[in-house]
Amino acid sequence: MKKKLSVFLVTAMALTACFALTACDFNKKAEAETFVSIDINPSIEFTLDKNNKVLSVYGANEDGQVLLYGEEGIVGADIEVATAKVLELAKELGYVNENNTVVQTTVSSDRNGKDEAVYNKINAQVEASAEKLSLSLKCSTETSYSLNRRLEQLKAQYPDSAAIQGLTPSKLKLVISAAENGEITIEAAAEMNNAELIKAISVSHDKAEAFATEAYKQAKAVASSAYDQAVGMAVDGVYTAFYAKSVLQLRHLDSCYLGAMYQSYKMGSRALHAVADGLVFVEKVNEYTIENEEQITAVLQAFGSDVTADDLKNSDGNITLNSIYAYADKTFKNSQAAADLEEIKTKLNAALDTIDAELQAKIAEAAEKYAPQIESITEGIDKIVNALPDSVKEIAETVFADLTDMCNNIAAIMQDGKITSDEVRAIAKQMEVKAGDTLAKIEQDLDEDELAEIESTKQELLEKTASAKKQMEEALTKAEADAKAKLEEIKANRTNK
Repeated sequence: MKKKLSVFLVTAMALTACFALTACDFNKKAEAETFVSIDINPSIEFTLDKNNKVLSVYGANEDGQVLLYGEEGIVGADIEVATAKVLELAKELGYVNENNTVVQTTVSSDRNGKDEAVYNKINAQVEASAEKLSLSLKCSTETSYSLNRRLEQLKAQYPDSAAIQGLTPSKLKLVISAAENGEITIEAAAEMNNAELIKAISVSHDKAEAFATEAYKQAKAVASSAYDQAVGMAVDGVYTAFYAKSVLQLRHLDSCYLGAMYQSYKMGSRALHAVADGLVFVEKVNEYTIENEEQITAVLQAFGSDVTADDLKNSDGNITLNSIYAYADKTFKNSQAAADLEEIKTKLNAALDTIDAELQAKIAEAAEKYAPQIESITEGIDKIVNALPDSVKEIAETVFADLTDMCNNIAAIMQDGKITSDEVRAIAKQMEVKAGDTLAKIEQDLDEDELAEIESTKQELLEKTASAKKQMEEALTKAEADAKAKLEEIKANRTNK
């Protein structure tokens, strides 16, 4: 009896272990292996797992957000099912019709042969959906006008980057998507392989809110930055104050510089990230409203007499580079007159080159307004260091020399007369790493009671930032409501047409 019972227990334990391991596998998110972009317009992006099931979906432009807003059943579906769903919605909302029937499709994978296999699945589904929707839909691997233009501009902008010079249109699709949230620069993304880019895109998709319009993103950046700065002002100096008190008590004499170091790096990192966040929106040249009538006329003349200014407007009633590109991409992909298209593209390129030059000048002028903020960062660090006793500076001479080098790097941002979010963000991340390294040294230097004392002080100070937190939450709530209302309105108007 005992032997039978033992066998039963062992078997039960083994089954329990198997169930536990299986549960762990279920809870573990599958890795993204394939990136798919479907441009109708709208522009929709997917990442797929090894079985071609959708891990993430993202509206890569406003029309894409409108189409996906409030929809379910795409994530977790096979790519064929997801494609059918997108096409059905596109027909329902009037995005595909007899004048817009080409589905431009890009597939990129980290496995040989996967690109073609996935494309063939999508192509077959487009053909099936065409019959169901009574439209002459067709798949195309042809690159859009706007993507080709972006590639030419990037290569001109980065003549010394071998990675960017070697970009293909399909790789550029990956690079742009990976760099969308500002955490990876275009240049850094270009250096990554397909597998790395696809994983980065999947993570970025997961973080993105379905309602994150450009207006929402900007409002969120402003509100979050204001709160982050308020928190920083309250707590970043806690370690400096603690070590200053310790010196008076003849404690931590050999490490008393750590608090000032942490505060300097943390303050610099926070401030530079805030500047970079602001510059990201300054640099979004494609979002600027074009108000120069001569420039608009030149664009209209390039397209021909049948095109009006209303055809070029976005949902806000403005003409931007993005709205021009959207019209151009849709027009060119659905046209069969190749010779005429080349003439139109030549004229359009000339008109857009003029617009680009003017907008870039505006961007440079707007970016220059951040120069005082950048200068104030080094001034703030100098104040922290200069407030320390000479004895402390002598102990940490080498460490402070490193901080001086970092300040020189910050100053160098403005020397070429052009301030960019990428170079500001790069230094912000360097300072963030150094702040983390310094904090690790502090945590090794102090005992549990001292760390508990600091944590208590930080909590008290954070309570005083409650009003700042409330302001941020209210701003985010309003921005979210505004974004959702806009997407709902656009979708309702298109549905009721």
